[in-house]
Amino acid sequence: MQSSGLLDIQGDNILKRVLEAERADFSATAVLAFIGDSGVGKSKLLTAVLGEPNILPTSGLRACTSFPIEIRQRESGKQGYRVETEFLQQNELESEMRAIVHDVAGADSDVSLNKPSITEAEEIALAKIKALFPDISSSADVLRRVDELYKSHQDLIAGTHTLETNSRAEVVDYMRSLVPSTVGEEEEITLWPLVKVVKLYLDSEALKTGAILVDLPGLRDSNAARTAVTRHYMAQANEIVVVTRLTRAVTDETTGELSREGYIKRLKHDGRRHLTIVCTCSDHFEPSDAVEDFKGDKGFLKRYHYLNNEIEARYLSLDSKRPKQQNTDKEEISSLETSLQQLCIEARDKYAVESISKIYSKLLSEDTSIHCFVTSAKHYLEHFLPRKKPGIMSLDQTQIPMLRDYCASAPLEQKSALAAQFFQSILELQALARVFANNDSTGMSEAGRQKAKAEMDKAFTALLNRLNNESLVFATNIQNDVQLFLEGLFTATTRGEKYCLELHEKLVKENKFQAVKSAYHHHGESTTGKLKNLNEQFISPLGAEVDALWKAFITKTEEHLQAWNYQVLRGLEEFEVSWQSCIDGNFESSPKGRATSIKLLEECLTPRIESAQAVATNFCKQLVEDQRPVRRLFLLPDHLTSLLRPGYEKAVEEKGVGALERMTKAFESYVRKARVFNTLSRDIQKEVEGIQGRLEQMCQAWGRTVAEDIQANIHGWLKGNEGIGREEAEYKAEILRIVDKFKKPLMVLMEENRSFQREKAKK
Repeated sequence: MQSSGLLDIQGDNILKRVLEAERADFSATAVLAFIGDSGVGKSKLLTAVLGEPNILPTSGLRACTSFPIEIRQRESGKQGYRVETEFLQQNELESEMRAIVHDVAGADSDVSLNKPSITEAEEIALAKIKALFPDISSSADVLRRVDELYKSHQDLIAGTHTLETNSRAEVVDYMRSLVPSTVGEEEEITLWPLVKVVKLYLDSEALKTGAILVDLPGLRDSNAARTAVTRHYMAQANEIVVVTRLTRAVTDETTGELSREGYIKRLKHDGRRHLTIVCTCSDHFEPSDAVEDFKGDKGFLKRYHYLNNEIEARYLSLDSKRPKQQNTDKEEISSLETSLQQLCIEARDKYAVESISKIYSKLLSEDTSIHCFVTSAKHYLEHFLPRKKPGIMSLDQTQIPMLRDYCASAPLEQKSALAAQFFQSILELQALARVFANNDSTGMSEAGRQKAKAEMDKAFTALLNRLNNESLVFATNIQNDVQLFLEGLFTATTRGEKYCLELHEKLVKENKFQAVKSAYHHHGESTTGKLKNLNEQFISPLGAEVDALWKAFITKTEEHLQAWNYQVLRGLEEFEVSWQSCIDGNFESSPKGRATSIKLLEECLTPRIESAQAVATNFCKQLVEDQRPVRRLFLLPDHLTSLLRPGYEKAVEEKGVGALERMTKAFESYVRKARVFNTLSRDIQKEVEGIQGRLEQMCQAWGRTVAEDIQANIHGWLKGNEGIGREEAEYKAEILRIVDKFKKPLMVLMEENRSFQREKAKK
């Protein structure tokens, strides 16, 4: 429906809102990033959740699967599977190979690649080289062979490979080809070291709501491009899911490994207040483990010993019974053993959750909420074998169905928030439409209408000035605080550059040439040796100083939002009093007109006042999300690494006598001339000013929408129906019909939302 000129400002406003409502999109996605150490059963867990056994590969070589696997729902109307593999660009692989060769060969430009590896890092490095070049023997040939490899493979030239098939077995075989089972098995070229990311599309109940599951490797990959992809997923993930063996979950083993992989620091600096822990291999948990682990629970021990004694007594008396009685006793023993197993499972789940929540809340933050699952993918998958094995857990006891529901519910959180916003906008739209369609029901005289118009124009002007002024005050306060933050930031980054250069000089003096060159080859991100995590060392003091400035800025911003919210709310309440006074003064002798007007006032202002009461809280929630990219810039080394990369690459070009001195000077010269820390400061400034602009726009847009709606309502209230033509009346009726069509889907949406919230509360 389009405006034909017959609609006034009120009708045009309604029509605009109707069109917006018709375009409302409730589709939502949520990324769940699964992280964890090698060998914890991540792949088997995900295949169980997806209902696709063996669809994800496992590796016998630690860190060989150092690429993310993103799993999405297949497109609507499409069947089968789709696998998209993105490969490293040639320059990305060459950079990694230079670092690998240096780590293996050291100062020698030509060493045998058939020597036994000494460290785990060397084992992985040699495995990558041998996978790509099985017949290679000399490190001097690696870069030449890389160039030949890219020229001879079309997929590598294109950068991607796509597999589209209805055969699950074909997908399983292809996915397995991306990961070697053991070191040294390759006899022909395999391209798994070249994979940057794999995207797998299939049909699964866990994915149908919009959930995207991502199997992430560690952050210690020797290839910067793959590490960057992993970090991107970590940053964008709606939920982080830590996968660990049950036997390690309640100790420091898992948290220690996550810290070594760099995950814990990212979780802390990302400001996340929710974490999900999935314990795998719970089928390895025996009743004998339970009696030892939970010996402090007297109630559990009493019940445990009772059941265990009953089982032992019946076993001892079996031989003295007749065959028929033996069968009866065996059934009773089986029932008692099931009860004992159930008792231990319940105790395990209870104490595991309590212990894990305590450990991770202390590690991250006391206000971090921890959601735990204790799963057995093995027992779950055995339920679907032709013959079930005796003694396996029930489907519910494996907790795989619960985890699948949890994954599927993640996008529903987004949908629920969208539905709540839509619901509020439709209520406001319905109120506008009712006034528009029935705007002569007050029976106000022309003289009264003119008097009321003058009063309401004055009141509305005061409200509009109030809204504009408060937006201006807020913008001014934010601008001042941003300026204060940026001044502190500039001082901090100046000190940061000085600290970086001093620390660099100190570390170079303390370490040998090969250690320094190795750190340069790895662009300051080496995870071994005395110069490991070099960029993290460079940024750490700067990050701490800027974080203190940032926290002060965020606190002030939240205070300004609350102050703006308070003043806006007062303005609406004062306008409500003015409108009420106008109604009282013009309808002393018309109870019906007064009642109709009061109803209109309530329909117009009540939802906007309720909205105003929550708007600052909503803006503060958005602020929490918006600040994450900023904090990553100064708390994590990722961006600094990208800024320093050209300096490292320039430094490693130096060779020959005196190379160490020239290398260090080249690096330090680059830091100064490229003004690396100034660039970092400007990038932070850009993000902060972006937040500032979005907050100002949000406040202005909210005030503008409220003012337009209120103005339209006043206009409809004051406008008489004299001289309205049949065509305009038909337009009004049509708008009312269009608005009414939202009633049924709105009720359905409301019920779905309530149902979702009820289920969420139960969990």
